[in-house]
Amino acid sequence: MAVHASAAVYRCGDTFSDSPCGDDAIEHEVFGEGAQSTANLDDKAAQTCLSALLAQHMLGNPQGVVAAPASKRKSRVIKKHGTSLMGYQLMVAVREMNPNTGMFNPPTHFECVLTPDLLRVLEVVAPGGSGEPAS
Repeated sequence: MAVHASAAVYRCGDTFSDSPCGDDAIEHEVFGEGAQSTANLDDKAAQTCLSALLAQHMLGNPQGVVAAPASKRKSRVIKKHGTSLMGYQLMVAVREMNPNTGMFNPPTHFECVLTPDLLRVLEVVAPGGSGEPAS
């Protein structure tokens, strides 16, 4: 399932919204699209998501695992601790190695929401829709 980039993110004071949130709304510049290629940023986001999945013990075989972006990043506003935060949503395909065969299993898809700098995961939605807050 491909996710397409959204049009804009707006900042009103210290909160973010995906629609203008008042007369003081400022369109927020989306991180990084001019600095590096989109593919490199999506790969970076997928690796950040994989690190969070490993840290939260959400994978069965942490010794043999690879991750790749399964969609393009999409800006998204989420509520966390009563505050609106701007982040990036990315679907990540994770393939774990079967220790018995040495072959990679079919991918499992996780939805990750990352901070704008792509260095921290705000939320992970596991297959089946169970959301896991990132620590």
